[in-house]
Amino acid sequence: MKKLVLFTVGVLTQALFTNAQNYIGPTFVHTTSASNNLLHQTSLPTTNTGTTAGKKYLICHNYGQHNTNTQGIYFTGTKYNIYNQNTANNMATSDKFNILEPLPANGTIFEHTVTTANVTGGYISTIDHPALNNQPSAIFFITKNFNGTTYDTHNLGIWYNASTSKRTVYGESQTGGGIAVGLTLTVYVPNANATVVSHRTTSLNTDSYLTEIDNPILNNNPNAVLFVNHEFDNIGPKYVDVPISVWYDAVVGKWLIYSDDLTYIMPKDLKFNILVAGQIPNAINDASLNVNSNINTTLEGSSIKISATQDTKIINVKCFNMAGMPCATSHIINATNAVVNTQNLSAGIYMIQTQSNKGFVN
Repeated sequence: MKKLVLFTVGVLTQALFTNAQNYIGPTFVHTTSASNNLLHQTSLPTTNTGTTAGKKYLICHNYGQHNTNTQGIYFTGTKYNIYNQNTANNMATSDKFNILEPLPANGTIFEHTVTTANVTGGYISTIDHPALNNQPSAIFFITKNFNGTTYDTHNLGIWYNASTSKRTVYGESQTGGGIAVGLTLTVYVPNANATVVSHRTTSLNTDSYLTEIDNPILNNNPNAVLFVNHEFDNIGPKYVDVPISVWYDAVVGKWLIYSDDLTYIMPKDLKFNILVAGQIPNAINDASLNVNSNINTTLEGSSIKISATQDTKIINVKCFNMAGMPCATSHIINATNAVVNTQNLSAGIYMIQTQSNKGFVN
């Protein structure tokens, strides 16, 4: 049994944070079917989206069927539809899409329109927004948002242009006309409390057109709702001119990023930004869960205390930041108690992984 314990370090509070700490907006997974598909479109249920115009959504293809199209979202006047940008290709049934409505209180949301004035080279569109200007480390996510006139079949990535100190969206084909003038994009810049994971491909985590994400937040978490962007950077100057999707491999208990055309071979040093928007397990201080795991975790002053009950014995304790990197903290461990010193941790959100003689508790 796995549960997530999130601790806010800085001015330490006597509380364990549940997934509300990471809540950025309503999420759901949409499955296409004969009843909601119409040619190249699929209609989202109004029970999830409502019927009000003007909402901003992020979408991400989540493997149900292979889909070599890029998608967008638009409001028909009565409902929201996801559509293939290539309108000649019908939407498959039994396919899946992750949907997120980021709330304004949990990040910066705005619309970017590609114009002749902000395009260079025919495929790079500069975003001019205070949330991203002069922010080389800022993470953001995009979704094509149909404005009623402009389709764009190109695969898009993001890039920080150091010469202008601005973020850009670019066509992965690197060709003139590689991004459509008139295209509108929903841009979401999450707040610091959002769960954002950075993934880089290596020779060890890639296999053909797949790359495996190894992160304690996502491992053995099939209900996570993910959104992925490829970011071009100087470490991995590679382009990804194919649609990118996510898939949970239940055999290994890991999420994968893969190229939907099944031919593009993932090179090493690609950088993917991953937004984990929902379905994170509840905090460990859920009493009913503690009874089953026999592991209790509490925040005491500047330390985190882990205690085992009944016949459970603590073997090891690890602390991770939200990028999945281990933290340098001091641990005091015996068979029934462990203490993690948080005094040297920077302000942020952390996860504790406890290994006992009965398994792992995250």
